[in-house]
Amino acid sequence: MKRVVFIAAAAAALLLGGWPPAPARAHAETPRTILYTERAGAAASLEAKVVRAAAEVAALEARAARSAAERDKKTAERDRKASEEAKVRLRERRTELSALRARAAEVGKMNRLSARLYSPRWAGGDVRVSLDFGGGATVRDALKAALDQAKQEYVLDDDLPGDRNVTLKVQNARLETVLDLLTQTAGVGWRREVRDGKTVIRVGKSIPAGQSGLAEVPVLGNLPIVGDLFRNRDNPAKLPDVSVSLPYTSYVLSRTEQRSTFTCPHCKGQTTVVRRNQQPKCPTCTRMFEPGWKFCPADGTKRPPTPGAWRFCPMCGKTVRMEQGLVPAPQENIVTFGDTRTKFSISTPAPHAP
Repeated sequence: MKRVVFIAAAAAALLLGGWPPAPARAHAETPRTILYTERAGAAASLEAKVVRAAAEVAALEARAARSAAERDKKTAERDRKASEEAKVRLRERRTELSALRARAAEVGKMNRLSARLYSPRWAGGDVRVSLDFGGGATVRDALKAALDQAKQEYVLDDDLPGDRNVTLKVQNARLETVLDLLTQTAGVGWRREVRDGKTVIRVGKSIPAGQSGLAEVPVLGNLPIVGDLFRNRDNPAKLPDVSVSLPYTSYVLSRTEQRSTFTCPHCKGQTTVVRRNQQPKCPTCTRMFEPGWKFCPADGTKRPPTPGAWRFCPMCGKTVRMEQGLVPAPQENIVTFGDTRTKFSISTPAPHAP
């Protein structure tokens, strides 16, 4: 009977999880022991959490370091590419700057040469003189006075006639026209020459009268486009290291002039009238009028009137009819340099014999 009860108790304990029975504790648990055990477990749990947090922090720091390294690498690569591009651009700009400086030097050289060749003082465009010789001056004296007053360098050949006196009275006349009058009176010619880098006006019999005023430029002597116009006949000193190109828009190489001699019926003085066959320009847009145009096709400006004839004698001031006293002279093609709008007229008494 006792055995049956024991077996039933054991089966019940097995079903209820109490088998095998717990061993008997040597000592009973006290409250202090329980508290210590709980604190030790909490400390172990905290240490585990600290370890995990430290591992996470280390992983985050490693990832941040990798990101910074990658970022620094990309930044360095970008900076390197930008630096190389900047160096390439710098080399290109330096090359362009060198080319511009070389071009500016060439343009400056050409401008200096153009200023020497085409300046109003060189061409006599705005150089004006006033002379008054009563009849006792020779052609050489008159030429010296005119050229000295104009502050031009000149050479007067020894073959100038010394037995011809002139009576000349001009006010604010162009040097070029005064030279034409004096050389025609003496039966000689004149021209401009470049010697030792300086522009010189030369007067003499060896210069053909039909070539008065022509320019003799040594560096242009062999250009086929110019031909005999600038042929170097006297072989003056050449300009060193100079290249020349003729502009084809700003300057004119030939122009027809009409020259006439007017004799005043009152004072019997003679006046040389110089007229140039040139169409007027529009005062608004500066476009050249074509023959037959009464209005500018660009802006409708009316064609400027043609300058009329003289109404008064430039010497005595009396009323005259210019057309009745004009004696036309043959037309001649001459070479002029400078602004195509330049116009001039000169009045002077006819030279008298001594």
